[in-house]
Amino acid sequence: MFGTMTIDQRNLLAKACADQPDRPIMVLDDAAIAYLATTGGGQFPTTERILLPFAATNPYHPHAIGNVPQEMFFGRRHELHQVIDDYGTSLLYGGRQLGKSALLQAAARQFELVPERVAVYLSLPVGFGSTDQVDDLWSMIADKLDQRGIVPLQRRRRDSAQFVEAAVTAWLEANPSRRLLYLLDECDMFFDADAKTGFRHTTRLRELMNTTKRRFKPPVFAGLHQVQRFAHLPNQPLAGAHFGDPIVIGPLSPDPAYRLMFTPMETLGITFESDELVHRVLAYCNYQPKLLQLVGDALVRESLSRPGTEGPDYLIRDEDLERVIGSDTVQRKVRETVQLTLELDSRYKLIALIVALDALDNGADHTVDTNTLRDTCHEWWPDGFPHRGPDEFRSLLSEMSGLGVLSERNGRWRLRSSNVLRLLGTKETIEDELCGENWKDKVTRLSAEHVRRTLKDGSISPLTERQLATVIERANRLLLVVGTPAAGINRIQLLLNEEADRIGARFTIHKAGSPARFRRELTGGTAGDRHRVVVSDLSGTRLENAIGSLQQALDMMPNAGVTRTVVALVDVSTSDLLTHPDAPHLAGFTDQVIAMRRLSADGLRSWAVSENEKVSRFSDAASQKLLMDATGGWPTLLDEAAQLVAVGRSARRVCELLTGGVATGR
Repeated sequence: MFGTMTIDQRNLLAKACADQPDRPIMVLDDAAIAYLATTGGGQFPTTERILLPFAATNPYHPHAIGNVPQEMFFGRRHELHQVIDDYGTSLLYGGRQLGKSALLQAAARQFELVPERVAVYLSLPVGFGSTDQVDDLWSMIADKLDQRGIVPLQRRRRDSAQFVEAAVTAWLEANPSRRLLYLLDECDMFFDADAKTGFRHTTRLRELMNTTKRRFKPPVFAGLHQVQRFAHLPNQPLAGAHFGDPIVIGPLSPDPAYRLMFTPMETLGITFESDELVHRVLAYCNYQPKLLQLVGDALVRESLSRPGTEGPDYLIRDEDLERVIGSDTVQRKVRETVQLTLELDSRYKLIALIVALDALDNGADHTVDTNTLRDTCHEWWPDGFPHRGPDEFRSLLSEMSGLGVLSERNGRWRLRSSNVLRLLGTKETIEDELCGENWKDKVTRLSAEHVRRTLKDGSISPLTERQLATVIERANRLLLVVGTPAAGINRIQLLLNEEADRIGARFTIHKAGSPARFRRELTGGTAGDRHRVVVSDLSGTRLENAIGSLQQALDMMPNAGVTRTVVALVDVSTSDLLTHPDAPHLAGFTDQVIAMRRLSADGLRSWAVSENEKVSRFSDAASQKLLMDATGGWPTLLDEAAQLVAVGRSARRVCELLTGGVATGR
């Protein structure tokens, strides 16, 4: 407007905008122009700071999924760099509504600030991979490329995968400065479906990156717990040093969380009576961006709706904050957000409720050890934990930590924040929920976790890919692998050696063949070296010597900057550790025990459809069922089946021979 508004006019403007919050307006008068010309520096944020307090707008949008304006995106600088960098991460995972989609879209905006760079974002529809053909991914990618003008010279082909490859290659070759970043969101079901094809689609996208010399970065995949499970598999196509480390997207760190709550409020002319109130909001929201947006939205609405307000400056006092966060609407929405993550898997819900009960009995800071927690969960729901494998249960706890629900300290667990405890309910309501049946409806498993590779000698791997990932994970710890020759315990060393020899392996193997060598390996290594895996076979060791070795593994820690995992192999058929009447309980040494087991149906299926020609006759479901019935999933019998096929036996005849051999004890 021409002229200068008076103070009363500005306050009337603020009041009028507050009465109609859906129609904010910024008025630029002569005084504002003069101020900006002399001190603004041409920066629009300065304009916002002097005009927005009178516009009564609300920048908080808790229900804008992923589409967060740049000025409302705080923190995640390291993660942004990793997503954009050619050699950065290819996998993001975290709990619901923690900001994964917002991060991907912020990365797309930042990537395109450089000329000749294009970022394409695609969110897969709900259930993709279970309700759709996984091959449809290529058609969806092709449609996105069409929208951005990235098309090959020739007409679109019937094979969408070939079309995508041709389109990307031709577009990049037309200008050496061009770069393409593809961002794929909501990938949980896609990975499970792609695993059943041997990761054919993920591998094809990776190969497109190689042929374009990394000018095309294969999709940065983002998702929930299934992506987290996929990220930790050693054999998945994006594993290895050349594809970056997977990144966990959890709650915001304190500084960006504070700025998300304080900076927009200050810009609007809304101030907190004390800093303590801001930190109370952060604690209430568990530093989660969605919840901070939710409470921020409610606080702005409350400030602008006060009767008799003459205009800014608006002050948030203790009673104002309590009124907002104590309202039924805000509490219900916060509770729903927390429950969304727990409802991903009914086992998550049970574990959270059990830990909450312990906290209500013993205090919010009290922790529960893994074995006690596993036993208690099994008592409440045996069908939810049919195998009761310590390694499988601990994986669930680690997933919940990655999703921002649990926190670990020295192998003991607690809820990440007291706010989560409060939202789960009182002792009485939690016990009532546990006694009900409504929550026992969803157990999710990534079929790729049950995959077993074929070793170079043609035998089947003694461990699943998930178990192998646990063994080689970087950490200072003692881990027991317990099994029998029938389960393949005598091939653990072979498996680890082959994995360590892979290109890009991040660990080295150290076999302790004598007590003296074992002690040296426990404290060996140099800071900055790759992770060390020290293997010791205790199967034939006398009880007192085996106990001494386990205690040394706990007491003798490596030098600073060195990590090492001690893998103690225990053959249950011969080891005194499990058969001697005076043997101690292994839980006294570690809660990390990998129980070798027979193949599951998913594991057998993945092995039967692998590139191992010896088992090609078991590629159909009917022959796989016959094989499972004949072998019970025991690795040693499956290896025998492969040898029989190699000499020309039919699938049915192989199963007959195995069944007869088992029946006669051969």
